[in-house]
Amino acid sequence: MTASGESQVNRLLEKGQRLEAGADFQSAVDLYQQALAISPDDARVLGRLGAIAYRAGQLSRAETFYLRAADREPGYWAHHKGLGNVYKRQGRLAEAESSLRQAIALSPESAEVHYDLGIVHQIGGRLEKALAGYRSAIDCDPEHAPAWNNLGLVYLDLGERDKAIDCLQTAIAKKPDFAGAYNNLGNLLNQDNDLNGAADCYERSLTIDPKQASIFNVLGSTYQLKREQQKAMACYRQAIRLNPEIAEYWVNWGTAFQDADNLKQAIECYRKALGIEPSLSQAHLNLGLAYNELGRKTEARQLFEKAVELDPNYGNALNHLVTLLIGECAWEEAEKYGKILDRQTRNMLDRSEKPAENPFLNIIRHSNPGLNLEVARAWSREIEMISGNRIPKFSFESGSFQDRRLNIGYLSGNIRNHPTADLTLGLFERHDRERFNVFCYAYGKDDDGYQRRAIREASDRFREISAMDDLSAATMIHKDRIDILIDFMGFTKGARLGICAFRPAPIQVRMLGMAGTTGASFFDYLIGDRIVTPRSHQKHYTEQLVLMPYSYQINNYSSEADFSGKDIEARPNGCSRFVFASFCTAYKIEKKVFQAWMNILNRVPESDLWLMPESAAVKKKLCISAERLGVNPQRLVFLEKLEKKEHLERLAKVDLALDTRTVNGAATTSDALWMGVPVLTIQGRHFASRMSSSLLHAMNLTDLVKNSLGEYVDGAVYLATHPERLREIRSSILKNRYASRLFDTDYAVGCLETAYQRMWSCRLADGTPKPIELNDVETV
Repeated sequence: MTASGESQVNRLLEKGQRLEAGADFQSAVDLYQQALAISPDDARVLGRLGAIAYRAGQLSRAETFYLRAADREPGYWAHHKGLGNVYKRQGRLAEAESSLRQAIALSPESAEVHYDLGIVHQIGGRLEKALAGYRSAIDCDPEHAPAWNNLGLVYLDLGERDKAIDCLQTAIAKKPDFAGAYNNLGNLLNQDNDLNGAADCYERSLTIDPKQASIFNVLGSTYQLKREQQKAMACYRQAIRLNPEIAEYWVNWGTAFQDADNLKQAIECYRKALGIEPSLSQAHLNLGLAYNELGRKTEARQLFEKAVELDPNYGNALNHLVTLLIGECAWEEAEKYGKILDRQTRNMLDRSEKPAENPFLNIIRHSNPGLNLEVARAWSREIEMISGNRIPKFSFESGSFQDRRLNIGYLSGNIRNHPTADLTLGLFERHDRERFNVFCYAYGKDDDGYQRRAIREASDRFREISAMDDLSAATMIHKDRIDILIDFMGFTKGARLGICAFRPAPIQVRMLGMAGTTGASFFDYLIGDRIVTPRSHQKHYTEQLVLMPYSYQINNYSSEADFSGKDIEARPNGCSRFVFASFCTAYKIEKKVFQAWMNILNRVPESDLWLMPESAAVKKKLCISAERLGVNPQRLVFLEKLEKKEHLERLAKVDLALDTRTVNGAATTSDALWMGVPVLTIQGRHFASRMSSSLLHAMNLTDLVKNSLGEYVDGAVYLATHPERLREIRSSILKNRYASRLFDTDYAVGCLETAYQRMWSCRLADGTPKPIELNDVETV
């Protein structure tokens, strides 16, 4: 090439690079092509064309240009670096590593090449080599912020979270406008449940680059976890404004509306998501959940089924579908999908992973306490992992019981018109205030009903924590110096076990709510008794068992004048037809139990069965099933739900209550007994299937506890056809109910207080929770 030609090529190169700097890449390419026409093998021009093609994602063209440049000028490191990056993006990691090592050999002080090699190793999962690559980049250039950022991500993958945080913070210090580093640090803090820190990082990133739709989306999710719904909605709205074609953003916006009880807007968002991505199973599931809350069960079921059809491995959709089917008494379909859920649950447990099936559903479906423990433990393990890295750890003062009154905290999402609130009101009212301060931590729906107002008045301190995230709520509990924290929920709907997972109190107890273990290390004790939780069952509980002397259940009828039922007749029916009744929730009605009920009706022709189903679908299903079993559907009498006083008055007209099997009645059974109605039950294998047995044993009604469906049917028929015997039992219940320990609220509170004292004594002794068994004499 002549001197004139070389000069012309140089001018074209200089001008092309200026155009590149101004982002006018096509004009730069045109100039480089002119340069190549003059000097076809000019490595500098080939290298620039390779760089522009790489930036445009034209990897094959980039490879061709870089190969020609490296062939023409093999000693120039930048050509090998460019070629290595092309191979990296093509997934040709071995060739990428080879090219980058050639570049390092030619320019060992180039931080960028070491950095690129670190990325190749990181993509390939060779984390130790990736660490070495990033460290070499930092050795060459300590100010290399991207290398610090990626070093932090590798440490995170290696489980060294503290080092990861240090590196990400260093990257930010080196480059304060490094939005990506803020995002990565925010993600890490989110995993550690440091929601405030995570939100701060995302906000800083968005200040640097306000066009990151994905970060608005993740910030919205963080605000949802912080229970700041309005901020969450604003973030999702902005994410959608920036990129309205991402279905995930619409789904998340819908969940924020749903959390705020705005189901109409939530449904619109889910429909919008499905308009963008019709096969998005999560949108089908969430839309189904919204319809389910509105009572539109048929539509909810169709959507759950569609979600499972789209993704047969979508365990969460399967979990909700099976739950709905059980609640609708759709037994055959529930069994079909239940088998699939069982396989998924077993596979997940075998891999030490959390199954989609929640612990409460597992208890409903399986009276196997060993399996119940496995599922609950897997769920609690995940909760523990979320809270496990929290800083700082809560610490506790100690001191003898005599030093001060103990602070007792009760935690519940059902301080409202709910059986738990009915049962526990007397507990709040009757605590010995010379020995205990009583705190209530309420979340969930505030219905401003009688129970909530009464419990608020009966508490020394009533804390509304619905708007707080779990850590903030736990921090409040710790600042209140709660000595013993009692959770009334377990894994029931709306529960927030994440609060307890932070260990805000030195002693934590499970009571009522879910009838079974939480499988959690953060609960020390579970309130049971010798029937629901016999000592031999301790192996199925991670909590130490507290065996109450009569029953695990505390009641409150004797203090409620409206509930006294003083004028109940021994045979109130006033008609010839015998009234059986089961006022349980529909999910408790199993196919075999319903068949047993129909067998009873067939054997007692002049009888009816009173039920209280929640939906028209349940009524229809039960009527069809009754007819198939030879029972006139008109003998099923469907009653509406009433307020407690009216419900008890109606209940007194029942001759015999028929209990359910896998999940017994709890408050349902004690309601019947309080009104003098005998309850026939079957004692099962786990807590939930032994609750009525506990209550009947406490009333000395052991003859009403059966061991099989056959005995249960025969027992019901016998009592229905032997009115004198039934009258004797009913009279005995009415005569003894005021003397019974089951309905002696003062006695039950005294038992619990004794248990709390013994828990505290164990803590003062060596800090180790120990089994507690209360005898009648020590609590009188």
